[in-house]
Amino acid sequence: MADGLHTLMQAILPQQQGWELYLTKHWKEIIGNLSQHVRLEKTYETTVVLGVYDTHWMHELYLFSNILLDKINAALEEPTVTHLRFKKVNRPVVRKKSSSQYKAYQAPAIELTTKEEKALSEVSDPELTDVLKNFLIRCHRQERMWKKRKK
Repeated sequence: MADGLHTLMQAILPQQQGWELYLTKHWKEIIGNLSQHVRLEKTYETTVVLGVYDTHWMHELYLFSNILLDKINAALEEPTVTHLRFKKVNRPVVRKKSSSQYKAYQAPAIELTTKEEKALSEVSDPELTDVLKNFLIRCHRQERMWKKRKK
């Protein structure tokens, strides 16, 4: 019984929904660059409903609907689509990674020379010492970067 049902389903689906499945699967190839502005929403009988992100694009696509219809039918084995309908839809939300998902950058450790350490130890202000030490480390990193670029 299950084999008979499986055979029946395979026999029915490709005939009734073959062009719809093909259209859904190959939509971006068929529509090309317009896929940034329009998406396939629904197919029923011989009508295709297209979701358009912006109203001005909806107007443009409506004006060129005959060309669009010809392009869609040219991609199918036989011309099946007779009507195009347009509806305004919202763009899909693109979720950005949160800052916690990025790996923290670990700068390579920089060690000051003994001459630099001695010079810093003679500075009496601890805040100035920290600023000068950070400045020296930044200078060493920049020097490494320039040496890498020259190679």
